Amino acid sequence: MQLVYHGYMNYTGYSVAAQDYILAMLSIEPDMNMRLLPMSNIARGGLSSNRFQIFHGLKSKGPEENAIHIYHCIPHMYRRTRGSKKNIGVCLFETINVPKQWVERMNEMDVIVTGSQFNKSTFEASGVTVPIEVIPHCFDSKMFHQKVRPAGRYAKKTFIAMGTWKQRKNWDNMIKGFYDAFEKKDNVCLVIKTDKPKQLQKTVLGLKRNTEWRSKDTAPIYADEKMACDFEEIPRIMKKGDVYISTSLGEGFGLPGMHAMALGIPVITARFGGALEYAKPDMCTYLEPQRYKQFSSMDGIPQFANCIWPVIRIGEIRDKMRVVAKDTITDKVERAYNYVHKNFNYNVVGSKFLEVIYS
Repeated sequence: MQLVYHGYMNYTGYSVAAQDYILAMLSIEPDMNMRLLPMSNIARGGLSSNRFQIFHGLKSKGPEENAIHIYHCIPHMYRRTRGSKKNIGVCLFETINVPKQWVERMNEMDVIVTGSQFNKSTFEASGVTVPIEVIPHCFDSKMFHQKVRPAGRYAKKTFIAMGTWKQRKNWDNMIKGFYDAFEKKDNVCLVIKTDKPKQLQKTVLGLKRNTEWRSKDTAPIYADEKMACDFEEIPRIMKKGDVYISTSLGEGFGLPGMHAMALGIPVITARFGGALEYAKPDMCTYLEPQRYKQFSSMDGIPQFANCIWPVIRIGEIRDKMRVVAKDTITDKVERAYNYVHKNFNYNVVGSKFLEVIYS
């Protein structure tokens, strides 16, 4: 029986999650009859030579009748493939009010796979009636571990953040919170890796020149100027940091936070969203939402219209950064490291996915 995986092969979180799901299943069944049908061009610049060869080889396999089809994408793109044995939809949502159109398309599948209990609960509350299985995202433990050496270091306590340059990532408040928390004399810096480093630099300069921090000798903020890199470079980039911080208003899962824990890096993240699947109270430092607010628009993305998002105050970000900068929190880091390596490795997650496929 053939498994046909429809997914993205580019720089997105959807793509990284799909790659790891596929590799996890192949780690359990190396001879599995799997075919990849990319929903985008395979982005050679974003994959290592090794991964490119693996996924290009899966793409070249011919289709078979009576296959199981997995659609790892937003539900608008789900299909019920004619002659298929089973159709599985894989998706996540960053907040709580799931679009009605998503629910309708999800209910046309045989089963839904999602990465967190948060998403399972929100999908069910929004009207999804087909079975929903929680299979968390995973990581290659040979790539992410505490012995990874950094690609350079700053001679300062370093906060590091990663993500696309989007409104929901809450970059402005992160930068303001950092400026409010630290001065140059504190020997602290913030490093941000994003897909739009020039926009980051423009924002930092604007906030520094036109706000109350213009007269303060603030701690430095650096942009990682390499817009894209091979995924295998990510662990060494993340290890530049002493603390990983996400001020995002909502994540379907939040892969960088899990990756940070797998590298032995302390994590600061919002107490909201799919990241709670791995970001347990005794394993990270929470940014507590002040309240929740409905936004008519978010990032110009149709499915986010009129959605509810948490509001995270600048002062909350400032205070938690200060706390973590002073505290080594080694117990939290060790618990988080052991937890993610035990529960989110290829063997555990690959087995769970195969169980859903063959059931």
